[in-house]
Amino acid sequence: MAEKNPDSQKVRSFRIFLIFFAVFMVLFTIFFSKLIFDLFKNLTYQPQNDAKCLYIRLSGNYREIPGFFPIDFLSQYNDLTIEDIVQSIKKARNDDQIDAIFLEIHSIDNGWSTVSDIRSELDRFRQNGKKVYAYIYSASDKEYYLASVADSIFLSPTGSLFIDGLSASVLFLSGLSNKLGIKWEVFSKGDYKSAPNILTDSCLSEYSREDLEKMLLSTYSLYVEEVEKSREDLPFSFTLLLDSGPYLSAQKAFSLRLVDALEPYEKIYSNFNLADSSIYPRKYLSQDINAFAREKPICVVFIEGEISYENEGFLSYEDGQDARSIAQFIMEAADDPEIKSIVLRINSPGGDLDASYALGKAVEYASQNKPVVVSMGDVAASGGYFTAMYSDYIVASKFTVTGSIGVFMIKPDLSGLLLKTGLSVDTVKTNVCSDFMSPYRPLNQHEAQILENYASEAYLLFTSEVSKNRDLDSAFVESIAGGRIWMGFDAFEIGLVDTIGGLDLAVKIAKEMAQIPVESGIGVRVFPEPSFNFKNLRNRTWMYFTSKLFPGAYEFLILKKQPSSITPCLLFPYEIDIR
Repeated sequence: MAEKNPDSQKVRSFRIFLIFFAVFMVLFTIFFSKLIFDLFKNLTYQPQNDAKCLYIRLSGNYREIPGFFPIDFLSQYNDLTIEDIVQSIKKARNDDQIDAIFLEIHSIDNGWSTVSDIRSELDRFRQNGKKVYAYIYSASDKEYYLASVADSIFLSPTGSLFIDGLSASVLFLSGLSNKLGIKWEVFSKGDYKSAPNILTDSCLSEYSREDLEKMLLSTYSLYVEEVEKSREDLPFSFTLLLDSGPYLSAQKAFSLRLVDALEPYEKIYSNFNLADSSIYPRKYLSQDINAFAREKPICVVFIEGEISYENEGFLSYEDGQDARSIAQFIMEAADDPEIKSIVLRINSPGGDLDASYALGKAVEYASQNKPVVVSMGDVAASGGYFTAMYSDYIVASKFTVTGSIGVFMIKPDLSGLLLKTGLSVDTVKTNVCSDFMSPYRPLNQHEAQILENYASEAYLLFTSEVSKNRDLDSAFVESIAGGRIWMGFDAFEIGLVDTIGGLDLAVKIAKEMAQIPVESGIGVRVFPEPSFNFKNLRNRTWMYFTSKLFPGAYEFLILKKQPSSITPCLLFPYEIDIR
């Protein structure tokens, strides 16, 4: 037997050591970061300085749920939540020392509702006689919509305005499925409930196109109206300017008064003396040393991402939370005498029926004990709306996408794929339907009828609960259901929501309903509490790189649930990015 080479053994041992060392360093970094966070999360007081300007840099995606990620310690900006940004502007509005806000705007990945919340608070800041300045290197329609609220817009001399109206694209995968020999058996209730269509069709259905066009036009109308209101000196109507876009030439954008000046950022930074006169939102908010000592009679519960019981898969949608833990907390908050009112912040496309029902019934239980107010984010549709309708009061942004009252079930049939690849499956069973929902064969007529009936019962449950909880006639609910999607303002008109506004308004209403003086300076309890979550970090990393490498792949990933699941799905049709 040949002797082993001592040198190769040393190399192998060294490689194993490097692997273990790398794993150890990753675990140590996570542990040390969490330790720092736990030690200092309540010790964030910063002494007051002489800042006159609040400096807000907007870039990327801002989460709803307070959380902790190691990179936050190295960043002045991206450790913020949406509410942090809004609250910093609100605080500055009433701060005599702060007389201006400077926005440095890059690409923003959040939806129009989120951007609208920030813009509305900036507008209120201006109404107090204070100034807002915006600097952009380049901007698409959403970023320009935000910048347009400013008193002055500065554009980089080499920048561009990619403003040319709105569009939304949907990626269909039926061609790929057909080539692979995969068929999808779909049971959908509601002509507009089109989530599975990305797998079965090659283009938008008549109903899907109608819904998408309606949503696009509603967003566009609000966009044009508010920009024209803010930019009164435009030489032509903003619609005509959008028809002539995009403006790759900064000089052209300036000549049409879409921006107020072309200046390099360094010059603006120097002219405004931002180095010495500005303060960032994180430091500005942390100056309130009494914030942690305040009474917290209101609890804000964040429901973000897909609603399900099991968010353990590697492809979990965004920051989907476990519905059990949320429902349990809501019921505990309902029984807690120190909590006088509950606010739910919902930013969710929905999920499976069981989890949505459990959340909804937890909200119903809470509302029998104390006021429950819902604030809708970018999207609160399907299962997200199912959860919201049990509350006492619903607040939606005018850009919120909601409704989508419908149900679907989907099962793959891989028999064609097996045939193409030469694979085979042999099954032993005791009864006719023992392998019910098997992906290796199509459904028989009896099984298809079972699923059809199940989907019908789930849809009837959904619509009847909407009718009961929103006090709407059942025939009227049927006319606005069927999977139709509604923008916030339209949802208000038909009674699906109670008023238009953001999270701040929802908290104000919750205070009024709990008979807490609106002007009182109280704190709020937040769920989930800020903490390190490796799964969420992993999911964010995965979804970020997937979206960059495969644009449009969200529409597929949002249907990542086990295809053999027999739980009806209450999911918004698509992950739509209006550009």
